[in-house]
Order: sequence, then C-alpha cells, then structure tokens
Amino acid sequence: MIQRLPQHFPTENEYVDTQGLEELTKISASTWAKRRLSGDTPPFIKVGRSVLYHVPTAKAWLARRTRRSTSDFGDGANIPASAGPAMNGAASHPPNSTRCDPGERV
Repeated sequence: MIQRLPQHFPTENEYVDTQGLEELTKISASTWAKRRLSGDTPPFIKVGRSVLYHVPTAKAWLARRTRRSTSDFGDGANIPASAGPAMNGAASHPPNSTRCDPGERV
C-alpha cells in the first residue's frame, strides 16, 4: 500500500499544531494531548489555546528516545516512577524504616 504525504509537509523551521505532529509521527493527536498532561511530549509553546511544536525540536526529542529494546531506559528520562530506587540496585525501603504490620492498629 502506498502512503500519501500530507498536502503540506512542514519545513524544518516551521511550527506545527498537534494535528501536524500526528502527521509527522503517526501517533494520534488525542494521544499527544494526553501525554502533554504528564510532560511526555516534545517541548511546545502555547499561543492562546493553541499548542505548537517546533519541527526540528520535536524531531530531536524523538531521536533521543531511540531504544534497542523495550527494557532499555536510555538516559533514564523514562524510568517508571514505580521502579523507584530498586531499579538502581538499592533496597525498596531504607534500612531501619518503620514498617506497619497490616494487622496493627495505629
């Protein structure tokens, strides 16, 4: 199947909205909107209600996310918060920490 390019493909010094980012990445605009809530998007600017992405910056952001496997965290920018210190070989709770017994009343 032949894919058609959008009628207007952004140039390197152009800004695109979320729809334009969708065209560049093939990731839906609604996914990008949801990811903006957690900061998991390329840097963007807001002009009124509009969100705009600088094309070269978005491409560089995507390039930094290149991985060799699904378990590769790269530069550590996307280590899950639930992993905590245990991912670095440390104990999941500090020594001498006070731990509650599930049956204990506090």
